[in-house]
Amino acid sequence: MSPEFDRPTSAPQFPSEFRTLVEDFRAILWEIDCGAHRFTWVSRHAEEVLGYPVSDWLDKPNFWDDHIHPADRESVLASCQRVEAGAEDHQFEYRMIAASGQILWFRHIVRMVKDSHGRAVKLRGVMVDITEQRAAEQALRDSEERLRKVFYEGPVAMSIVGPDFRVKAVNQAFCTMLGMEEHDFKKMTTAEFIHPDDRAERADMILQLFAGTIPSYRAQKRYINARGETIWADVFGTLVRDASGNPLYVLGIAVDITAHKRAERTLQELSARLMRLQDEERRRIARELHDSTGQNLAALKLNLSRLDRAPLAPDLKDVVTDSLTLADRMLTEIRTLSHLLHPPLLEELGLASAIRMYVDGFSERSGIAVYLDIPENLGRYGPDLETAIFRIIQEGLTNIYRHSGGTQCWITMRLEGDKLQLELSDDGTGLRIETLEDWERGAPAFGVGLSGMRERARQLGGYLDIESTGSGCIVRSAFPLNRKWNG
Repeated sequence: MSPEFDRPTSAPQFPSEFRTLVEDFRAILWEIDCGAHRFTWVSRHAEEVLGYPVSDWLDKPNFWDDHIHPADRESVLASCQRVEAGAEDHQFEYRMIAASGQILWFRHIVRMVKDSHGRAVKLRGVMVDITEQRAAEQALRDSEERLRKVFYEGPVAMSIVGPDFRVKAVNQAFCTMLGMEEHDFKKMTTAEFIHPDDRAERADMILQLFAGTIPSYRAQKRYINARGETIWADVFGTLVRDASGNPLYVLGIAVDITAHKRAERTLQELSARLMRLQDEERRRIARELHDSTGQNLAALKLNLSRLDRAPLAPDLKDVVTDSLTLADRMLTEIRTLSHLLHPPLLEELGLASAIRMYVDGFSERSGIAVYLDIPENLGRYGPDLETAIFRIIQEGLTNIYRHSGGTQCWITMRLEGDKLQLELSDDGTGLRIETLEDWERGAPAFGVGLSGMRERARQLGGYLDIESTGSGCIVRSAFPLNRKWNG
């Protein structure tokens, strides 16, 4: 394509209405004489884009060929020769070296101008600078490759699920977690490896993501691995959309917490055992205090009473009278302590009677008015449940007396469906924000009391929450009544 003949003196004749458009078009437009194989015209933007004067294009032999990137030159020239021989319009992309040394990418679009016999007489074309587009495409490819590596080679289990609930991809960590291969998952829907009890909730979350109702979700879910074992995972899911905002798929991230769940279950079993041992020890101590210590004090009081009736010197009479008073006070305290450790009515007459007796004694000892609302048909339940509810009320009233500064409290119990609801509130000062934050994080508050109350509820499949209103506290708890431990 080198110019071997005289330089042309005029530009191609464009219709007047297009002349301004052609001159202002920010690309390199050109024309070549097919017979002479030379540029006959190049638009003024050639110098602006590549930095070479237009005269170089027209006057220097092989100018265009020489400035094609060496790695592209052979293929580009060969392509041009094949296309020109067939007199076909064509386009291709390649690199050129600018005057500054910068490498620029171009999309080259060529149109054949033919004579009446169908022979190509001129080539007209446009070179569009696509360097930024190519850089963006390369950046996108690099980004996609990084994301691909993060997905497939990352240490955290990840999956991609379509709107039909079918698995599009899983990484090696996900395969390792469930003991399967990626091709196994691609034959499945999510329901085939999610625990049956979690399938409906998981499906609903995916539907909400695709519907745009929620932006993401996080939950603890169970999977079934290749051996049929349950795998617990902390799962995060989010919807991925295309550039137009249309939903593509759900990206799921799962962290295996099976070992944590096992440890948690072991800890709960140990905690339950310790609580049972604690209750048994309280029962034993209460019985010892009542049957042994209490009886001994009663005998001592009887002996002192006999001595008090005997003729004694006045000073000895006063000692005996004081001793009799102390013995009577100690006997009362021992009986009270025995009942606090393990109220006998809890086993003999049931929860309602034990609560009423304890509340009456608490109100008398503390001066705090307690309003009790218990259903008439409360009935009897298993010893674990009755003991847990009694201890929660006992601990709650103790905290009100020690910490709240209140003068009144309310205890309400309700049977609602298959649940027993308990609410205990007071008119005291409430809890500090820091204490509530510690409570929500699971940190102990007020020693082991509140934590023990929550653990008792959790052991029985229930829950215990605390709300501070600024004018007191509300403790809410609920227990299922359909468990095997109920009486």
